[in-house]
Amino acid sequence: MPRGAVPRWANCARIVHLEKNADAGQGAILCYLGWMRWGNPGPTLALAAGLTAGLTALSGCSDAPGETNPPDPPKPVAPETLLPTTCGHAHNDYEHERPLDDALDHRFCSVEADIYLIDGALLVAHAQYQTDPSRSLQSLYLDPLRERVKAGALDHDGGGSLVLLIDIKSDAATTYAALHEVLAGYSELLTRFADGEVYAGPVTAVISGNRDRAAMEAQNERFAALDGRPEDLGTGAPLDLIPLVSQDWKKALSWTGVDAIPADQAQILADFVTSTHDEQRRLRFWGSPDTELTWTTLLDAGQDLINTDDIPGFAAVDQSR
Repeated sequence: MPRGAVPRWANCARIVHLEKNADAGQGAILCYLGWMRWGNPGPTLALAAGLTAGLTALSGCSDAPGETNPPDPPKPVAPETLLPTTCGHAHNDYEHERPLDDALDHRFCSVEADIYLIDGALLVAHAQYQTDPSRSLQSLYLDPLRERVKAGALDHDGGGSLVLLIDIKSDAATTYAALHEVLAGYSELLTRFADGEVYAGPVTAVISGNRDRAAMEAQNERFAALDGRPEDLGTGAPLDLIPLVSQDWKKALSWTGVDAIPADQAQILADFVTSTHDEQRRLRFWGSPDTELTWTTLLDAGQDLINTDDIPGFAAVDQSR
């Protein structure tokens, strides 16, 4: 060893002295012991494992002391690539036997949860009287999604990020303020919007219903986008704020989905799809007829998040195409 060089085991000893984390400290001790006996012929498997554990836990047992390089920071993505297209949206997903799981097992790209802010908790239900403290946004959606991502089990159709459409039923301002704090606790899971840039996560939260647009526009950092309306088209609204536009079906079309769509109704539908896609946004209708003919018509038209309460029915049609 050159004069003045620090032996490898000395780095380990330094780390053992300084390390406060129990697991990493144990790894450092093993690392120290491994280096102390490294010169012996035929080191034992245990010592070799100790060396590996120390290196893995601390990455400090090297010829030159120093910290490991931090991971590269996430890179922003083009907002038009964020959301999926032409796939199933589970309307009132929480009303299914297995919230979230039924939709994801059928490869849906979007799920919808209605929330109320009650005594500081974000509870999921269609009506306030149906709320249950055990059925929160965290327990039904955010925690299971975090576990799925950790397990690599978040497959869905349509490309892009899974959409978690959060429909606020209680007061817009107070509910969104509470929601923002909750979402910030799941930052590793969610798409982050910061200073006009989009950092894609496995899941993108989109706020619908009672929307506090002013508060969202004023934020330098947020963990959700805004569900727009047709009147937002043509206004130059930022795509990172409004990547999705939704419309009440009955306000746009009169077709009931029973017989073939009339030509004038098909044109209205095509115009909606074109005007939305021209701005690189996604399109959703709520309250659309829940029939096989409607699904195939919307799929053919290129409509993006296709609303349904019949998860297996839509999935069978979509996957047969």
